[in-house]
Amino acid sequence: MQEQSASKLSQPARLQKLRMIRQLTWDEVAEMLEVTPSMVYQVIAGKKQLSDKALYRLGTIESKAGIVVPVAPVAHAPEPGPGRSGVDGHIQMRLSCLVDIIETLSADEMHEALDRLNVMADSEPKFGKILGETANIVAAVYLKRQSKTGANKGGK
Repeated sequence: MQEQSASKLSQPARLQKLRMIRQLTWDEVAEMLEVTPSMVYQVIAGKKQLSDKALYRLGTIESKAGIVVPVAPVAHAPEPGPGRSGVDGHIQMRLSCLVDIIETLSADEMHEALDRLNVMADSEPKFGKILGETANIVAAVYLKRQSKTGANKGGK
């Protein structure tokens, strides 16, 4: 039983909750997230935020620990600015199709897709942001599936 879902907790609170539930040191938390202990301390202090990769790892670890896993929204429309009218319907339709395709992948295929997307995002400065966002969509679909699987196992 959990009083507050992880999706409503800040990153520092999520890290603290994980540390307490798993009875870890901060260095162990950093190692699990594949970040430096200094980074963890800066997140705890509210000076920095975890990267998308570290957040994905945190979500995976939370899921395995039985902590309610946050699921990021699949896509959000940016605020229109000067000369922009927001996200057009065609882009929204393509994002929806992307989610449909991702949902057909097995867990192993999702992991492979994440690895490839992250490598490409790191090596392609021009398209790094979109590739990173695509990796976030894959991660969100995976975590949503994992949370449903965990809920089904727990309900039996």
